[in-house]
Amino acid sequence: MKVLICDDHSIVRRGIIEVLREDDPTTNCVEASDGDECILLLARGTFDALILDIGLPGKSGLDVLKEAKQRWPSLPVLMLTVYAEGQYATRALQAGASAYLTKDATPEEVCVALKTIMRGGTHFACAPEPIVPKTALHEKLSSREAQVLKMLAQGTTMGEIAASLNLSIKTVSTYRTRILHKLGLQRTGEIIVYGVREGLGEG
Repeated sequence: MKVLICDDHSIVRRGIIEVLREDDPTTNCVEASDGDECILLLARGTFDALILDIGLPGKSGLDVLKEAKQRWPSLPVLMLTVYAEGQYATRALQAGASAYLTKDATPEEVCVALKTIMRGGTHFACAPEPIVPKTALHEKLSSREAQVLKMLAQGTTMGEIAASLNLSIKTVSTYRTRILHKLGLQRTGEIIVYGVREGLGEG
């Protein structure tokens, strides 16, 4: 197999090479010391996997990862870094990494992770933080309430809303009251602020 190793410390690259060749003497390792060199080498040759550090000079390893996955989406990438925080593992996962290990990983774990991602699997020694989708409060509104909310957020008056939607001002006022209640707001001015923050006043 042919593996590209991108790390700005030559001693780290040499250590990884020794680990991989001890496991499989036929492994062909190519070295890159920064992100630009890594992308250049990827463009010039075909690799079975990329081992990539996060803390690189110039563009970060995460930026390199994003570019590499955009240009070579099928390339398995193992992030090998000193960062043990889950947030980095999450960002690496979102950017397309197949594996994430810290540099205190054992040689055996590095080899196992590399073989796993080359088979199409994943290996995250540092658990990614859960990605919890946030539901905006206005998404709980009825379609008519959402329509009134957007018009209020755009600065439309109650009378203009009534005329536009062919409703009475009293009905529009009722919708406004429901919107305030559901969004936990007190007055129309707060609706406008909320609308701007959520991008509802656009278009």
